Amino acid sequence: MPFNLRLKIEKMLDTSKSLTTESWRIVGKILGMEKIDIDLLAFRKVHVSPTSQILEWLEATHPNTKVRYLADVIHRAGLEDVVQDICNWNWASDNDLESV
Repeated sequence: MPFNLRLKIEKMLDTSKSLTTESWRIVGKILGMEKIDIDLLAFRKVHVSPTSQILEWLEATHPNTKVRYLADVIHRAGLEDVVQDICNWNWASDNDLESV
């Protein structure tokens, strides 16, 4: 995934909330993270971006994951603004078109 797009996704998920839950928690749950791991991210979020940690977990546990899959997960979380940013990214200008 292009570095600048990753940073944008991190910022959007780290700062947005649904009516009752932080968006990054929803994405982590849909990706299949254990609740205890998600809770640990909440504890550490003062020092580290929770979304960054989720993306690192995704890369480590599913190394061939495509950006399209991540966009689908974010869509299922109801975060259309983030999905639109992924879809509208200038992919032609980036070398890494495939993986997260």
